[in-house]
Amino acid sequence: MAGSPDFDSDSIMNDETSQWRWLGYPESRMVMNYGSPIVARYDGKMSLNIAMAVKGFRTINSVHQILMGPRTGEAVEYMDLETAWYPYKLTADAVYTEGKLHMDEFFADKDTFIRMIEVSEAADAKLQMKATINGVSKNGNDLLVEREDFWFVYKILKLNEAGEVIGQYEPQVSGDKWSVEITFDSDSAKLAFSLTMLPKNVADNSADSAQELADKTLAEGTNLNIVLADTKQFWDQTLAKIPAPQNFGVEGNKKNGNITSEDHRRAFYAA
Repeated sequence: MAGSPDFDSDSIMNDETSQWRWLGYPESRMVMNYGSPIVARYDGKMSLNIAMAVKGFRTINSVHQILMGPRTGEAVEYMDLETAWYPYKLTADAVYTEGKLHMDEFFADKDTFIRMIEVSEAADAKLQMKATINGVSKNGNDLLVEREDFWFVYKILKLNEAGEVIGQYEPQVSGDKWSVEITFDSDSAKLAFSLTMLPKNVADNSADSAQELADKTLAEGTNLNIVLADTKQFWDQTLAKIPAPQNFGVEGNKKNGNITSEDHRRAFYAA
């Protein structure tokens, strides 16, 4: 079997109710939204759950949550949500009592994960990001999380219309809780949350090197749309090399039914 030189990751998008929600990256120690489609489905806060390979296997849940609502009222959970899975990203379109958002989630590389958000109908709305996690502290406008076996660095990024990093929002920390509330000057705006992780059981890693890596990956002027396009190109090229059947689809029987060529192809590459 030969590969598919013109493979396009968008061709195996899955927006069915039973869609996969996990996302990984080669050599990364993190898998986002791990578990079965039912387990990995977003809660009302679109909580980010992570499985990690750091001195064994562990999970850490609700490291980032999103709420939205009226500018002068309470930020609440979404009313309606549509999601889709791609090999290189997850997407979500959420509707709130005030405002809407579209989110693309993707790996910039093996160490950094990004949630890029575009709000709409938001002139009278506010967006809140928050979470509770042991070991969190402020480092300038960044958040540093130090745990027994790893470090996280969070950034809440301001983006211009093109998707370029133009600054940061400043989160507040109280004990193990952090949060940031963002209001908007117009109906639409772009922003992002990033998480960079380094393990402690690797020589030369430190809190400083985790911060330096996050600063380099998300430096001012970085265009996150280009980062996403590069991630897609990486997956297109990687999946294009996989030997694939010439014909997809499986004929079943009266009991089991058939598997369509589309479902077969999508599951083949997802595996």
